[in-house]
Amino acid sequence: MDAAVAGDFSRHVTTEFPDQELIALSESINNRVETGERGRGETGTVLSALAHTDLTYRVTGTHAGEFDRLKQDTDSLADRLTEIVTQ
Repeated sequence: MDAAVAGDFSRHVTTEFPDQELIALSESINNRVETGERGRGETGTVLSALAHTDLTYRVTGTHAGEFDRLKQDTDSLADRLTEIVTQ
């Protein structure tokens, strides 16, 4: 979790424990880190494309909660910029 807090989403918690509760907890942590990386990664791809004047990218994944809101806002920005440039 410290790595994720520091912005490194490449590391995962081991899931090899004799205790089923520890396995479930470690899998939950890994899912949380992967969800954050997917949301950040897709949004970053769209924003990077916009910064390089490529207006074709959108966030395509299925997200929930705040990541869905971030997806909607990012895609709305891309749509609005496309509309402005088209005009």
